[in-house]
Amino acid sequence: MKKLKSIKIFLPLLLCLLFAATALASSIANTSQSNIVPPAELKSNYYIGDVNTHVFHTPYCSYARRINTCDKITFYTRQEAINTGYDPCEHCHP
Repeated sequence: MKKLKSIKIFLPLLLCLLFAATALASSIANTSQSNIVPPAELKSNYYIGDVNTHVFHTPYCSYARRINTCDKITFYTRQEAINTGYDPCEHCHP
């Protein structure tokens, strides 16, 4: 009888820990995938500039994702961005 009582207490705790570990692993997997930079042959043929800082980024750059929509400008070539007076991002090196 004592053994059955301890199993009743232990089983819910074990299930709770298992659920928490699964949720944590899923969260970590989703976070690490968002930082993946695709190979050069899969990169888009455009760049995103910030009208406030005059810095341009690749579309996959984490800094480009932080730019407000109203502050974004699109360049279709790297040279176009440079000719307009924009500097390349030091993080993504477009």
